[in-house]
Order: sequence, then structure tokens, then C-alpha cells
Amino acid sequence: MKKKKDRESGVKDVVLQRQNDWLSRNLQHFSHCQLELATGGFTEVLGSGASGTVYRGVLPPDQQLVAVKRLDKAVTEAQDQEFKTEVKVIGGTNHKNLVKLVGFCNQGLHRLLVYEFMRNGSLADLLFGEGHSRPSWYTRAEIASAVARGLFYLHEECSTQIIHCDIKPQNILLDESMTAKISDFGLAKLLKVGQTRTLTGIRGTKGYCAPEWFKNMPVTTKVDVYSFGILLLELVCCRSKLEMEAENEDEVVLADWAYECYQEGQVSRLVESDNDAMANIGKVEKFVKVAIWCIQDDPSLRPGMNKIVRMLEGSVQIPIPPDMSRWPMEWTVSDFQPSNICTGIKGVIGNGACGLNSYCRMESGMFPRCDCPQGYVFKDPLDQSSGCVRNFAPQDCLVKEEGRRDDGGDRFDLVEMVNTDFPNGDYQILVSVSEDTCRGACLSDCLCDAALYRGGTCYKKRMPMSNGNVDLSNGGKTLFKVRRQNSTSSTTKKKDQLLLNATVGWFLLGSSIFVNIIFVLASCPWRKNPLNSKVGETLDQGALSSNLRRFAYKEMETATGGFKQVLGSGSSGTVYKGVINDHNSEKLVAIKVLDKVHVMEGHDVREFTTEVTIIGETNHKNLTRLVGFCNEGQHRVLVYEFMSNGSLADFLFGGGETRPNWYTRTRIAYSVARGLVYLHEECNTPIIHCDIKPQNILLDCSMTARISDFGLSKLMKANQTRTTTAIRGTKGYLAPEWFRNVPVTPKVDVHSFGIVLLELVCCRKNFMMEVEKEEEMVLVDWAYDCYSKGKLHKLLGDDKDAMEDMVRVERLVKVSIWCIQEDPSLRPSMKKVVHMLEGAVLVSEPPDPNSFMSAI
Repeated sequence: MKKKKDRESGVKDVVLQRQNDWLSRNLQHFSHCQLELATGGFTEVLGSGASGTVYRGVLPPDQQLVAVKRLDKAVTEAQDQEFKTEVKVIGGTNHKNLVKLVGFCNQGLHRLLVYEFMRNGSLADLLFGEGHSRPSWYTRAEIASAVARGLFYLHEECSTQIIHCDIKPQNILLDESMTAKISDFGLAKLLKVGQTRTLTGIRGTKGYCAPEWFKNMPVTTKVDVYSFGILLLELVCCRSKLEMEAENEDEVVLADWAYECYQEGQVSRLVESDNDAMANIGKVEKFVKVAIWCIQDDPSLRPGMNKIVRMLEGSVQIPIPPDMSRWPMEWTVSDFQPSNICTGIKGVIGNGACGLNSYCRMESGMFPRCDCPQGYVFKDPLDQSSGCVRNFAPQDCLVKEEGRRDDGGDRFDLVEMVNTDFPNGDYQILVSVSEDTCRGACLSDCLCDAALYRGGTCYKKRMPMSNGNVDLSNGGKTLFKVRRQNSTSSTTKKKDQLLLNATVGWFLLGSSIFVNIIFVLASCPWRKNPLNSKVGETLDQGALSSNLRRFAYKEMETATGGFKQVLGSGSSGTVYKGVINDHNSEKLVAIKVLDKVHVMEGHDVREFTTEVTIIGETNHKNLTRLVGFCNEGQHRVLVYEFMSNGSLADFLFGGGETRPNWYTRTRIAYSVARGLVYLHEECNTPIIHCDIKPQNILLDCSMTARISDFGLSKLMKANQTRTTTAIRGTKGYLAPEWFRNVPVTPKVDVHSFGIVLLELVCCRKNFMMEVEKEEEMVLVDWAYDCYSKGKLHKLLGDDKDAMEDMVRVERLVKVSIWCIQEDPSLRPSMKKVVHMLEGAVLVSEPPDPNSFMSAI
């Protein structure tokens, strides 16, 4: 009987191990036995909560201190989902104000999370702990700003937007330097790209929950804003949100008391025994005003975290907050809900009740159900609101070697979905046509993913499509384009074999723990990675991130059809278009193959290692995402997400007849700047890119700019501002200090960004021999000459959109001139650059960028 149970347990562990593939692959997977040893039998308790207990632990071989969170042994379905959410969310984030997850255990009924150890405990300990003296005002203000920056990253800068759902002092931890880090993502809710609201059950902690949680309405990132407002008041006043032992009845509820003090002009009452705060009463009042804005009952009145960060930093004015009509303390849950959630909610949520490319239909009992069209699968099989993705290769819009496009007629069919509509996504409407004409128009159009035919009108649609719903009143049919089963791509022909390879590969990877650990106990051995013995000695595997999928070289050949379709090439290698199998669906990718000669010389081995390490650990919507890599023998291959709109160089200098849209160019400038802020100031390990240029800025399907090609990047230690390195980068974008044998700083990227910004403004290269006048040859010199003479219009040619926006043109040119100053100390940081670009701060008159050299 016991053997049977052991076999069943072993099978369950194998299934759980395979499930761990999607949990997060940049984490160490521990056995329960290993964590029991690390914690000394779970003896030293650091804290406990509703879902489990946190213990102090030590990991061999370097005696790394960790905090081990163990969920209660009776793992309910809800707790298991909470565990998976926390692993998935934290494992994919990288920000200096978020707690770093080291690893996890998902064995049998055991669910444990292993975090970096926070030596100074939680913010709750600091503010309300017995025996703690009141922390300084400066420390509290820094913590407030840090938490705000962490939330801004989660809400607006992560590749997947995240609502934390439980911001409170107990979930803000403090490291040895008192840097605040947001933790405990167990209740977090992920948002799809472009989505602003989500349906979910009530989450969070009483007293920090926003009113909309109790009104049966979709929640937004503004629920975190509300919680942050309460937290901010607690930081200002060094007291809890609710104190029954307060001397005066009007001081019991902190939010009410703070608003009353503010309204009466007596903010000093909140901090009257705090000499530090009293000496900074102007800043105290500013924080209280921000907090009052955050806790407005109406979510639409609360500012976004981006604006809050700027309010706290003083870069924007804080308007007087409106009167507050406080809700009663005893909440009642409203019974209201629309008669048909699928159709009733689409006006409120950008992507509808279900995600992109998914459709919603009502079941008996008034419950909505999300489904995927034929040929599509859920993006996340465990979350049916995650939206759907194709499980086949889409029609190719690129012109093939014989000079014609794929007409799709013999490779694709149209699947009917009656009374189903996707109201958004139309890009062309054909009127007074037959259904056959509509079908033919979609099949022959490589851009057409589906078509709605209704009443003689054909609505051609392309991905992504939102607000999909089944409604008998629609009266039409949606025709979805799917690949015929006997017409698979080169990848789908071997789909089963690839899936088997991937499963076996991930099973082996999942069993790997501690590549370099020599700690071995007979009762509980620390297992060694079985894959390491197969890797060539030319590359240190310890430097590679495991947040990525590892491919065999044969898979790369298959994915690219023998490396045929070139997307671009550079000094270190060539990029090809490919298709890989990803969770039973096909995914377009860009595959970068390093030149063999460079690999043999060892030059690009370091470049490869650097790029994999850096990109594998970063997560920002303005950075290119690395999907995986190949490191087999002498082959070095990087697999990126596919950027359908190519590079910024293609966009600006591709030789099109019309000048690229001015507003698109400004948006690209802002995106690149924000990506660089993340690299320089917000990553756990600050990064200097070293090679910012148009060729290394890629554009996705929505023209969002993504910084790519981290091969020349330089990592910096925490608090380090300079680093020594050999000359890197591309001629024409290099900062002068590269040639002076002095340590470089992030200001080298600022210089390169200044050049790119001028190219974006003027739609021309930095250096052009084919110009009418000699003074126009070097863009930076010509731009400064035009600026100093008040003739900026000369830079714009016949760009009417830009000519009508000369205030912004002047601001961008001034910012670029500041960026390209010869003296690095005169260049602004990228954070200041973002503020200047967005108009949050005034841009002062820049000096001649060459004045530093002329003074030497």
C-alpha cells in the first residue's frame, strides 16, 4: 500500500515538475528536504500571515541568508493559485524596489517561496514595532518615494501590467540600507497589454482596500493607488490607519483626521512631536495632499503612480484636492450586475470580460465563459481571461524570392462563428458585397486574420481583437482564418517531436538545483544540473540566466527553414526570421546567429554571455524580450520575440516616399528614454547599454520602441557610478570620454540618446555626405547652428506635423543638445531627460556642445 502511495506521489511530483516550467525559469527549484535543512527544521520565525509563515534560512555554499515563506500544509485550491501567482509575478520582474525571489518548492503538498533576506524587517516593524524609536523624516520620505517607484514599475513599465492588490506596511520590506522593497504578490492580478480594468473577487486587507472592491465592479491599478494613499499617511504620521486608543475621537481614523487637519490648515497637528517633520512642514503638507488625492472614493479622481512619483519628487505642482465624502465604515456589497456581462462590460473594460482574441459567452446561471476561436489556444492555460494566441503560423506578408506574396488560398480556410462579434480590430470595410467576396478578400489579404460578414457588409479585422462576445442580436458571422491541417509550416510538421524534446528538456532543467553548490548530505543531497556536463568548455554556464528556454541547434535550423530569411546583420552575426513551438502554438521569433569565426576567436563568447545574462534578468516594456538561446558546441544563438515593424533605422532611413509621422517619432523618443531610465536606475543591477543607435531600437506591432542588442553592455555594482572598460559602441554615437582613457558612466548612453533624438526630430542620419550645403553634413553641428540662430524650421524640411508643433520641436532639440555636451557632468541623467521630454520640468538654454573641448 505504501509503495502504491509513493508511486502516486512520484507521478504527482512529475506533473508538478512539468507545471513548474511556466511558473518561472529564472528561479532555483528546491526540494522540501533542502529547505528544511536550510531553516534548521523551520525553527526561527520571522513573521506569519493568513496564508503561511516566514522563516529565517541559510543556503550553502556561501551561507546566503534567505527568508523562506511556507504556505500552510493544507494547501487549498485558492492557496495553490496564490502560490503560483506569486512565483509567476515575482519571477518575471526586476526592479530595485521589489523583493527578489531566489527560488521555490512545489513538491507534493509543500509550497514554499525563498526570498532574499531583508535585514531590517517590514515597514510595519519600523513604524509600529515595540521598542522602535520614531524613524527620521528623511528615511520615511525615501521609503514613500521608493514604494511609489515600485508601483509605477508594476503598473506601467512591466511587460505585463500588474495590480498588487495588497499594499500595506507588512508587505513593504527594508534591506540593510533601508531601501524599501514591495513583497507578497500572492494576491496580485495580471493585466493584458492595453487592458485597464479586470474582474476579480475581493482581495487585500481591511482598511487598505479601495471602495470599488465592495461594489462588484471591475478594479484597476487605482486600487493600489488607494492603498498607497493610506500607507503614505501612516508614513507621514508614524501611526496606524486605525487607533482605537486615540485621545480624541476624531483622531481614531487616520484618513479622516488627516483630511480634517489639512482642510483646517493644521497639518502640523499630525507631526507635532516630530522635530524632523516639523522642520520640513512644506514637504509634509505636500505628502498629505498627495495622500488625499490617492484616497478619493472616485477611482477616476486618483492620479496614476507615474504622476504620484512626480508629485512626491516635486517635479509637478499638486492641485488642491477636492472635498472628500467619506464612505461609511460598515460596507455592504452591491447586488448589481449587468444582465449580460459579456456585452455589458465592453464599454468599461478595453479588452472586454475576456482577453485579446478571446470571446465571451453567457452560460446558464448568468455566468460568463471565455473561449478561444478554432485554431487558437489560451495564452495562459491556467487563466481563461488571459486571452488567446494562434497555434499555427500566420500568413506571411513578406514578398518571397519568386517575387510574390502568400495569397493564402491553398493554405488557409475560414471557420464560421455565428452571432459572434469582435467590435474592435476593423481595418477595412467593404460595402454591398456577397459573403463569397468577403471570404475571398480575407483569404487573399495577408493582413486579414478574420472578417465579420453582416447585412452585405464585410468588416476585415486583424490581431489583436478585443471585446469578443456571442450575442443573438448580432445577426452576423465572424470568419476566422486558420491554417489547413494538411498545410503546416516547417515547424508544425515536427510539432510532436519538438514538443517531446521541449518536455524532456524542461523536465531535466526542472531537476537542476544549485549548479555550483558542493554541499552534500547523505540524507538530503543538493542535486547537480545534469545538463552542465554536456556544455562546451568555451562558456561559463554560471553566467547564463535560466530565465530562458534552451534550444538545440537542430531546432534553430528547423525554426528558420535552414536559416533562409534574413532580417538583418551586424558586426557580430546575422538575424533570421523563424517560427518556434510555444505552449502548443506557433510563435514568430527573430533568431540571431553569432558568426562562427568570432565564436572561435572567443570575442563574441563574452558578448553572448553578457547579452543572455542581462536580457534574461530584465523586464520592461521598452526592452526587447529574449525568449531563449542555443549554446551547443561552437554555436551561439539568441532567440528574441519578433518585432514586426523592424528597427528604428528602417523606419527613419528606409527610403520610403513619406516622412514618418511626427507623433510616432516623439512617442518612440519617450519610450527609448524610459527604457534607459530603467537600465540606469531601476534595475537590481544598473546597466550601461554602450551602443544606443537606431539599428538597436526595434519596433513592435503597435510601434512601441524596444531597446535591443545588449552585447556591449556593462554591468555596475549597486551605488557604483563609474566603470572602466575598453572602447565599445558605434562610430558617430560614441561619447568623447570613450577616447580619453577615463572611467565611463551612464552618461555615455545619454550622449548616444542625444544623437538618436536629433535623428528622430530631423528624420536623417547623423552624418550625410550627400547634402546641398557643407554645414549640414554633421547633424549635431547643423542642429546647434539652427537652434542658436532661431531657424529650427530648417531641420524639418516639409514635415507639416512637426512645423505645427514647434514648441515641442524646440524642446526636443534643446534636450538633445544638453545630452551631447562634451563634458559628461553637464549632461542630464536619463530620468531628468524623461522629465524634460514630457514637459514636467523646464529645459534651460543649453551651451555650445563643443565648448568643453575648445576650453581645453
